[in-house]
Amino acid sequence: MPTEQIVIQIAGNCHPLERRAAKELQRYIRRLFGLEARISTSLPRKGSAFCLGTPDSHSMSEGIRIDPQGFRIRPRRKGSARICDVIGGSPVAVLWGVYAVIEQWGVHYLVHRDVLPETPGRFRLPDRAINRKPLLERRVYRVINDMLNSSASWSLAEHRKVLDQLVKLRFSAIHIATYAHQPWVHWSYRGVHRKHAELLYGFKHPIHARTIGKNLLPMGNYMNPDFRHCVSYEDQIETGKQFMHGLIAAAHQRGLEVILDHNLTDLPQDLKRNLGRWSRNVKLPKASQTTTHPHSLGLARDGGEMRFGHLMTPLNPVYMGMTESWLGAMLDEYPDFDILRLGQLEFPAASAGVDVCWRDLDRRHGISRHFKLKDILAAGRKFKFHSPGRAMLQAKDAIIMIRMLDMVINEHKIVDRRHSADTKILVGFMSHLLMPVVPHIFDPERVEFVATVDYTPADVARRIDTLSFARETPMKIHLITSAEDDNVGFLPQLPTVPMAKLMDGIKKHGVSGYNFRHWLVSKLEPTFGYLIDAAWDRNATTEKSFRRQVSGVCGPRAVKPMLKVFSLLENALVDTDSLDSLGFMMPNLLQKIWIHTLGDQKRAMKRLLRRYEKMMPPLEEALAASESRGEWYVHNLIAWIEFAREYIEVCFRVDKAKACISEALEVRGDSIPFDIERFDLLIIEASGLLDDAVLRLEAAIRIWARHGVCDPSDRATLVGFNVYALDFLRGKATDIRISSEQTGRLVL
Repeated sequence: MPTEQIVIQIAGNCHPLERRAAKELQRYIRRLFGLEARISTSLPRKGSAFCLGTPDSHSMSEGIRIDPQGFRIRPRRKGSARICDVIGGSPVAVLWGVYAVIEQWGVHYLVHRDVLPETPGRFRLPDRAINRKPLLERRVYRVINDMLNSSASWSLAEHRKVLDQLVKLRFSAIHIATYAHQPWVHWSYRGVHRKHAELLYGFKHPIHARTIGKNLLPMGNYMNPDFRHCVSYEDQIETGKQFMHGLIAAAHQRGLEVILDHNLTDLPQDLKRNLGRWSRNVKLPKASQTTTHPHSLGLARDGGEMRFGHLMTPLNPVYMGMTESWLGAMLDEYPDFDILRLGQLEFPAASAGVDVCWRDLDRRHGISRHFKLKDILAAGRKFKFHSPGRAMLQAKDAIIMIRMLDMVINEHKIVDRRHSADTKILVGFMSHLLMPVVPHIFDPERVEFVATVDYTPADVARRIDTLSFARETPMKIHLITSAEDDNVGFLPQLPTVPMAKLMDGIKKHGVSGYNFRHWLVSKLEPTFGYLIDAAWDRNATTEKSFRRQVSGVCGPRAVKPMLKVFSLLENALVDTDSLDSLGFMMPNLLQKIWIHTLGDQKRAMKRLLRRYEKMMPPLEEALAASESRGEWYVHNLIAWIEFAREYIEVCFRVDKAKACISEALEVRGDSIPFDIERFDLLIIEASGLLDDAVLRLEAAIRIWARHGVCDPSDRATLVGFNVYALDFLRGKATDIRISSEQTGRLVL
């Protein structure tokens, strides 16, 4: 039996995070070396010891100055004792320092799990000093959101596991992305009470006997496990409050700040539908723009604000009263967050009174000395952003939003009255033309700006210089963008080349931090590995990060073939990014191809098939070279690519089947007689294509279920493949088969 004497010293009155650091160090020593370290308030005279603390609590840190997010690892001797000091500039930095020590024993941290060394060797203290502090002050990981494969489908226990990993990876905060249809708080206004609230937009996800991978899933309606018992609205709200309070507490227990996200323009539909009736006596100028993207997503009705957009303006006291009341309800229920983010929904409303709002802002803050409205609008007319007129709409809506924030924060002081005058606030919107205006409106000591420049990392990297104003203002500027694009969805994405350009731009322009949108976390480990390294190491490169991760997970022999795969994936990004909405995880996932056809996307999809084919040999080589602890890592990537290959083939068959049906309809026409032989042949061909598509999709989903499910988002994606794609395809194949067997009216 091992007899090594190991002591972990902490101060008797130390911070809970320092005590957590000691317990974590104790746990890993036991797990790796089979040794029992003793936590004590004093150092031993001999043997090995760790001395943990901040400059205020560490016994040997007198005169040491450390950045609040920095830490030092310092080996030394005291008599016959070998000691390793871990000194952090704050309690959480002590915890980060301890995890850095553990990393030296061969443990590799990923976002969704640890990878332990197969042979950790004998216990040893670190033998070299390390001084570290981050290059970026705020490194944020987003949780909740509301798509099926977001963490809205994760239980609180599953969130705790990922929070454990985030602190090991030295993230500084979580961003809780909430929406008004979700069940976080009850609200009433003018005597009208909210009555509906659910996660996942209220969509239903039935798991049944024919579901592929049902052994990994509970039967019935798939949802967040913590909400499975909910029957009534009251159940949803009570469970939601317990969940949210538990999530905030879990983050704090691990030293993570909590950013609570609240969209001012997002109101629960039960009350929002009264906005028109309650605003009848309000006189507003006509809106000078129209919405660009009317849509509905389950409980989130009227997503483009087509019905009430013109009323959603700070010139409407009814709307402002509703908005501030709804914000107040959230602040009252969740006073324990650290930072409040106030923003707007993705697609702006066509709100009335842009000119009036600009004049009000100028009257209060003198912005016309620095900016001209006509110049901003002229730039909006020239700039092309995804759809015609959207850049102009976003510029106008940003003016509305800035004025609204000015009223909520500066004039009405809602946050001061309902939470605290010291509350740190982040504000944001999606128009680069108005971003430089924000520092002229708010106190930079309290308010910071979160910039949303574009969607894909490649597009953000191309436009990163829109943040050049960050160095010219005392206000801290942060960037929010995608680590993977949700419109591209589950197709393999490795955007590390544009990410590297993006990170260079962040540092060049003095941006204070990042916040990334993401869904398939287990598939993004190489991307996150680089982003984490780049936030701490000025010399970080994508290749260095790839080598470190693959070697730490799979072993050094797997590095060369995996680097080849990563290079091929990076080169494929231009085609992947062009497949807008193909993998968007929504109920019409496959139906939209039947309705709209693939069109010009087919060329990029064919190129991707050739690219995926080239990835398979080095993947097989990497699998053969991988140590057993990392085989899952390679299998996970193989499953991702193999699924994508089969899914693209499925899409081709669905697209061709729809073309056959469209041609059959033209043959059928409205008159008799018609070419019934040609008609029948087309229907039979369509039926055969759809039957083959069903078999291919079933095989693809089995691949995902066997090797692609590594975390709850992968599991929820499995649900989406079944419910949003396979169930639809089976039904459509049956409809067309019936039509092929009996000539009659086609079911489309």
